[in-house]
Amino acid sequence: LRHVRGSLHLARGEHGEAEAEFSRGLALARASGDPNVSAFLMMGQANARRAAGDDASARALLREALAGIAGSVDRDAAVRLRLALAEVEGALGDTDAGVALAREALALASEGSLGHSLVQAHRALAGLLERTGDTAAALTEFKRYAELNAQFLGQQNIDRIARIEAMRRSELDRRRIEALEQANRLQALELDRAQSRRSILMGVGAAILAGGLLVIWLQQRMNRRLQVIS
Repeated sequence: LRHVRGSLHLARGEHGEAEAEFSRGLALARASGDPNVSAFLMMGQANARRAAGDDASARALLREALAGIAGSVDRDAAVRLRLALAEVEGALGDTDAGVALAREALALASEGSLGHSLVQAHRALAGLLERTGDTAAALTEFKRYAELNAQFLGQQNIDRIARIEAMRRSELDRRRIEALEQANRLQALELDRAQSRRSILMGVGAAILAGGLLVIWLQQRMNRRLQVIS
């Protein structure tokens, strides 16, 4: 939650508020012993400092993060941490250090199923190689980036279409359930009405039968009295 709040402040240009939120979140993450969340919060702090124009402080923070928790974070966090530091190193003119970090990130991303991080690693490496003047290597990396990015976006579109189709089917299922529930309610209501009609008819029939028996009994009683009188 602190990371989200910090990111929102950063998007609004509120650099001090952003870093304060990232710092609070970092304290919580360290207290809970979660190195992955700590890594992302330190990257958030570095982004806030860079947005405020303090690249040197951001570099020091990222170097501290990489030295302190890089061995305990998961692969994706390790890749992103190196890419963040590589970008800062390149911005401060140490392109060789940036290239080395980008290559480390690329190697880590290539070992795991990290589609988005792998794409970003190729892009970052291409940009840093271009700064060093190695245009041939930069072109190779950028072509690889473009190829992987197209594949990644294509897979995202496939996944998005699959989600949309699943949502459509879910909506159709929901409507079918509602229709069946409505039909079931109508059927139950019709059964109640039929039962009510049967109950009424049975009641009327019973009343008629009782009335007929009463008439027969009264007639027999009258006949006996007439017999006695005669």
